[in-house]
Parts: sequence; structure tokens; C-alpha cells
Amino acid sequence: MGRRIGGIKLVNVLVIAMCLRAAVVSFGPVAQRIGADYGLSAAELGMLAALPLVTFGLVSAFVAKPARRIGFDRLSVLALLTLAVGIATRLIPAAWAMWAGTAGVGLGIGVLNVLAPAIVKRDFPWQTSFVSGLYSAAMAAAAATGIALATPLTQALHGDWRIALASSLPVVLLAIVLQLLRIGRGRRTTTDTGTLLVDGRPPRPTTRPTPLWRSPLAWAVTGYMALQSFVFYAFVNWIPSITADAGFSEAEAGFHLSVNQLLGIPGAMLVAVLMQRSRDSRVVVAGTALYGLVPVLGTLYAPSLIWLWTPMLGLVTSAYFAIAIALVGERTASSRDAARLSGMAQSVGYLVAATGPVIAGWLHDLTGGWTATIWSFAIGLVLLGLVGLVAGRDRTIAGPEQRGRERRSPEQRDEEQRDEERRDEKQRDPEQRGGEQPGREQRGPERRDREQRDPDQRAPGPRDQGRRDQVQRDPEQQDRERPDEEQDGADPRDRE
Repeated sequence: MGRRIGGIKLVNVLVIAMCLRAAVVSFGPVAQRIGADYGLSAAELGMLAALPLVTFGLVSAFVAKPARRIGFDRLSVLALLTLAVGIATRLIPAAWAMWAGTAGVGLGIGVLNVLAPAIVKRDFPWQTSFVSGLYSAAMAAAAATGIALATPLTQALHGDWRIALASSLPVVLLAIVLQLLRIGRGRRTTTDTGTLLVDGRPPRPTTRPTPLWRSPLAWAVTGYMALQSFVFYAFVNWIPSITADAGFSEAEAGFHLSVNQLLGIPGAMLVAVLMQRSRDSRVVVAGTALYGLVPVLGTLYAPSLIWLWTPMLGLVTSAYFAIAIALVGERTASSRDAARLSGMAQSVGYLVAATGPVIAGWLHDLTGGWTATIWSFAIGLVLLGLVGLVAGRDRTIAGPEQRGRERRSPEQRDEEQRDEERRDEKQRDPEQRGGEQPGREQRGPERRDREQRDPDQRAPGPRDQGRRDQVQRDPEQQDRERPDEEQDGADPRDRE
């Protein structure tokens, strides 16, 4: 039964992941057609491409609080509905619909971006890195499909690119159905953030929140998220145009980018396995950043081989995101802190990343070529490796209550976390308590007040039952414990 439930949770996470890139990356292969239809310059196209990223950044900082109020799963349904409406709005043949629909896409994905790492941390606390890799692989597969379909659909529909931008809508609708089914199956003893209910309500936190905005480690994770997003979105939005200027057709440029995304699947899986084996991720982070420099510099100095460089970079672009998501989970101690760090990292990160497509388009307009744009990719990768060396260290963002735990070895911290998980499981399933007295949190407030005023009103526990059984089994022992006068029938007051 446990494996079945775990499989259902994994399917839900992977289907959500499939909704997070396709609606954004399908813009790149048809960007030139959109610009021609609406008369947009390269810089204006860059602004349209950056609009979802700006929305990601603006909304991410405000997700953690409503997530605690209504729960991760319910909020994810609202975000998926917003995403579906945004995708459908872009089908309207008007410029305002293109801008408004793109903003709606950014709003929906922005909320889901924050929730996804927290859901992974909640549902798979011991396999955060591995499931993050599966999550990134599913996202890359959906993105590759969206890119691969964009140009053929547009050509088959005589240049109508709107259907190509809406190709991910069926997957979003499937995700909504699956999340609603999960909410319907949810247990009433816990919230969908994994917190035990007390009198039907989530308990108030007993510890102060971890001060993320003053934590260097939190800023390192945020910086890694920002730089990998900067490189990815600038690259994926402009590489089709760079490929076309290198002498390849529009269909060939779209095919190269779809292969780029497909190769991200094994790249993300490999990184997930490596990070799951070791909590110290500095070698993985530095190695992937150095590898990414090879195809970027190859595009600069050997543009005729761009058919090779674009797929090569795909091996690590999805891996960068898998690392960023895994770092959010690995550097926090709970799903609550993971949601807060995810909000911080993606709020600041995507606001920085939003400058990527704009800067790339502006550099092209300024210089009349792509050399400066490609150098901006290389500089971003160098900074990514340096920031990743700080974020990849085996540490946890600790508040005042956790600093003592932070000084312990990783093995001790893992064992303590397992003990806490076992205690939580016992609290969630009263049948596993072995007859212990029901906790005060499971009795109503009136009952608890009555017990506090009159201890005799307390619910009988195992000790009380033991005393009654002893009296019933051994009445002679009770007689022997009486004073001698009482056993003889004398009044104890006569002794005075």
C-alpha cells in the first residue's frame, strides 16, 4: 500500500513538472513569426520572452504564506488553473491577448516553481536529490516535445503559430485532474503540508522561522538559481535565431533545440544520482559549469558546428535546474523552510534571469551580431560555477534552534531526522502507539480544561488500568497493607 501511495505521489509530481517549461520554451522557435506579425523589434521580443520570468520573480516571494494557509496541493490547483487560462488566452488573435496570456502563464508557473521543491521535500524527504532529477527530466522531456512540435504545427497550419504555443494545454488539464483526485484522497489527520492537525487546525509553529534573508548559504542557493535561469532562458529564446543566422533553416534550428532538451533528460538523471550519493555537491556543480563552457565557446569560434554545440549544452542546462531544485531541499531542514527558501531563490533568481533575454536581444541590436550575446552566456556559466562552490557545501540553513544540530556530523543529523520522522508517523497513526494514552492534542479544548481543573476527570491511561487489575487480582495483598487495627475491626481513632 505504501509503495502504491508513493507511486501516485511521484506521478503527480512528474505531471506538474511537465507543465513548467513547455509553455515558455515553445516561444523561441516561433519568435520571429510573432515579431513579424506584431511588428516587434529584437529588444521587444526579448521583453515578451522575459515577461514570464519577471512574473516568476514578482510572485515567488508571496507564495509561502498562502501555501501554509490553504496547503501546497490546493494552491497548486489554483496555479494550474491560472496557467491553463493563460495558455488559452494566447489563442486569441490580438496583441493584448499575447501579452496578457504570457503574463498569466508566468503567474501560474511562478507559483508552481515555488511549490514543487517543497512538495518533493514533503513527499520524498530521503530521496530529495533523486526525485529532483526525475522532476527535471520530466520537465525537459515536455519542453523538448513542445519545441519539436512548434515548427511542424506552425507550418502545417499555414503559419499560424498560436496552436503551437498551446500544445501543452492538455498536460496542464491532466495535472489539474490528478491534483483534485489527490486532494479528495487526502487524510483529514494532516494538512497537505504534512503537518499534524490539532483539533482540526494546523498547530502554531513552536520555533522561530529560519532567517533566510540574512543567511549567506541561502543567498548562495538564490544566486545559483538566478544564474542558471539567466543562462537557460537567454539561450533557449535566442539560439534558434543564432542558428538561423549561421545558415540553417527554421526547421533545423527547432530540431537542434528539441535535441538539446531531450539530452537534458539523461543529464538531469546523472546529476541526480551523483548528488544522492553525496551531500557535498561542489564537485558536481563545478564540473557541470566547466562542461557548459565547451559548447558555448564552440558556438562562438566554430559556428558551423552549432548542430553539435546546441545538443551538447542540453546535457547540462536541465542538470543546472535539477541541481538548483535539489539544493533547495538539501540545504533546508523541513518542507516549511524549503517553501520559504524556494520563494526567496525564485523571486530574486527569476528577476535576475528576466534580464537574460532582454540583454541578449539588446546586445544583438547594439552590435549587429551574436558575439557579445554568446560571451554573456559564457560569463554567466563562470559565475554559476563560483556561486555553486558555496551553495554545494554540505551545510543546512540553521536558525537559532538548529545551530547545535548544524555542528554535528552528517550521519548524526541523518539519524536525528529519521527519529523525528518515526515520531511523526506514530502521531499520525494512533494504532501504532501500542495502547498509549491518547495525547492531549487529540482531545477537545473543553475536555483538556476540565482535566486541568480536576485530575480525577482525566482519561484513564495504562497505569490506571494496571492499578485496577492489581486490586482485582490480589485482594489479600490489599488487606495486608492495611494497619493492624483496621484488620481487627478496631476504629483507628481509638489509637489517639
